[in-house]
Amino acid sequence: MKTFIFTLLCLASMNAFAQPEGELKVATYNIRYLAGDDVTKNDGVNAWTNRREHLKALVLYHDFDIFGVQEAQSEHQKDLCELPGYGWYLGRGVDDGKHPRQQANSIFYKKDRLQLLESGDFWLSETPDQPSLGWDVVNCCNRICSWVRLKDLRTQKELYFFNVHFDHQGVVARQESGKLMVRKIREIAGDRPAICTGDLNSTPDKEQIQTLETLLNDSYKVSKAPPYGPEGTFNGFRFDAPLQHRIDYVFVSRQITVWKYAVLTDSKDRRYPSDHLPVVVHLTIDDDGSDWKTAADARIEQHRKENVRMVLTQNGKPVPGAKIRMEMRRHEFLFGSNVFGWKPEDENAVNEYNRLFAGIFNFGTMGFYWKEYEPENGKPGYASSERIAAWCAANGIRAKGHPLVWNTGEPEWIKDFSDEALFERQMKRVTDCAKHFRGTIETWDVINEVVGWDREKYWEYAPRLTALVANKIGKVEFSKASFAAARKGNPKATLLINDWMADERYAELIARLTGDDGKPLYDAIGIQSHMHSGTWSNDKIWETCERFAGFGRPIHFTEVTILSTHEKADWGSLKEDILTTGDGEEWQRDEVVRFYTMLFSHPAVEAITWWDFSDRNAWRHAPAGLLRKDMTPKPAYEALRKLIREEWSTRATVETDRSGSANIRAFRGEYLLTVTLPDGRQLGLSPEAVVGKKDNLIELKVENLQ
Repeated sequence: MKTFIFTLLCLASMNAFAQPEGELKVATYNIRYLAGDDVTKNDGVNAWTNRREHLKALVLYHDFDIFGVQEAQSEHQKDLCELPGYGWYLGRGVDDGKHPRQQANSIFYKKDRLQLLESGDFWLSETPDQPSLGWDVVNCCNRICSWVRLKDLRTQKELYFFNVHFDHQGVVARQESGKLMVRKIREIAGDRPAICTGDLNSTPDKEQIQTLETLLNDSYKVSKAPPYGPEGTFNGFRFDAPLQHRIDYVFVSRQITVWKYAVLTDSKDRRYPSDHLPVVVHLTIDDDGSDWKTAADARIEQHRKENVRMVLTQNGKPVPGAKIRMEMRRHEFLFGSNVFGWKPEDENAVNEYNRLFAGIFNFGTMGFYWKEYEPENGKPGYASSERIAAWCAANGIRAKGHPLVWNTGEPEWIKDFSDEALFERQMKRVTDCAKHFRGTIETWDVINEVVGWDREKYWEYAPRLTALVANKIGKVEFSKASFAAARKGNPKATLLINDWMADERYAELIARLTGDDGKPLYDAIGIQSHMHSGTWSNDKIWETCERFAGFGRPIHFTEVTILSTHEKADWGSLKEDILTTGDGEEWQRDEVVRFYTMLFSHPAVEAITWWDFSDRNAWRHAPAGLLRKDMTPKPAYEALRKLIREEWSTRATVETDRSGSANIRAFRGEYLLTVTLPDGRQLGLSPEAVVGKKDNLIELKVENLQ
């Protein structure tokens, strides 16, 4: 029996490390340029002639499927081309062949596994289509990126492979190279799987690395298995080098899974094959990315539209040959943004803000932050909120309040309250706000970010509220009390819990928010998605939706942010504005379309709220808006407006058959119907028709028409 159990354990252990189907071994390796004119003597014992066979043996032993090398010169290329079974794209080189020993970023691949379909190069400069220096005057030489498009003969999937070497001197050149790489990868690869390898002469904390992470994942960070080997990748030919600085990378697009990551320290006689260490990752392409929108559009057709039958009669008799025009007036789905741009000092800007807001959205989130909202006890800022709510109502926009409870700040006047008095006063505020705006604000974020309520900074932001929950009442009981207080103020309101920690911790807390009858206390689940450091992958979007759909309540994406820049900073302490950029706006547009399309295609999602509508006064000084500071629309605004008001709205004309009936498939929402009778007379029918989730029979009756 013991032997049998041991055998099972061994098999299970071996299976845990089995090679995933379709796995590729990908590597990057700076192989060190030739330091002198004498090929046989440069670098002394580390001359290429003394290390080339070791480096070639390393490649063959580790069996790389694809690898990119930097600083490859003609001598390197000649020797590496001798590797059995490999094909290659040697690249144009930094000087495009003008110098015989120019450096290149060559790419090698197994010919029995991969087929070369396309190749190209671009320079890291303001003129990427021609040999040229980068942005700094201190640049020592031209820098180039070489790329290939490959087809995996085993899986039939295609991928793009970019291999690059950033400048080692120019700070600005490295920063701008990061932005250029993002732009060119998007331009060349689009939504298809992409890998980017290279020596970036930059540690992970640098801006250019964070810029790349807006588009690609750092394989070190997303490896399923813990990274193996030292963190540092540069040894300087020193066997005892501390290996602390990671400057060589393998980046992968969102549809690629990294199973293993390693920095290899292979050596011979205490000498390395190069002054850098190779980085190797084991990965699989989960989805070729080409059909994500096709699949999403199919789900939208299935989950967002309904079959509608219209029957037209005149004086009780069917009317054949009539034309019925349907035009959506208001979407059932809630597309919105926060409505915080109400500054009376600039009337023109406010008017333009309002016009563009009403031109795209049907949902607006208003601020109710306790510290600013009620700076004096008993004097809440109802008047300002009433004005905004009235504007929303006049423009067909559903208003929402955010948040009733949050410990990012607390009024100064509560500092001397006892715990009991503070709890009572907080609950009173919740009830009072919900009650006061009954009929005008029917949706509320009741409690905000409760999962991380006791994070370190919140003891500084709101010491009394933080301590009250963390030390005395507890997150679950305090949340339950908050929902009860809101329900008391407005029994019919839609109440949300809201958090950015959209993981198992949030799910565990939500599961406990039930009443004595076992039913949820909340009506919808709010999920924040401020993507200041890069957008979610399609897999993450879907996994998040699926995790919370299981609670049987609608999901609201309450705070969506995608920046219109590739620049990154310490967003937590940023004091100055980061400006929008042209290429950043193009990236934002495409990511907005992808993110919204994925969310709209999931049946559990009921609302999406953007944050902030304009760059003016945007959170953390980020270019987060769909509008620029001067209130002109960015490309993302126009793309989103086209989705909401055109692609995801039904405007169609159908003709009645002999029975006076006409059938159509339409998005759920409110519609204006116009009937043109066979004799040409046109009738606008009121009230507006509603297409919902069931009973979509619309009977149109024309009586006593002369």
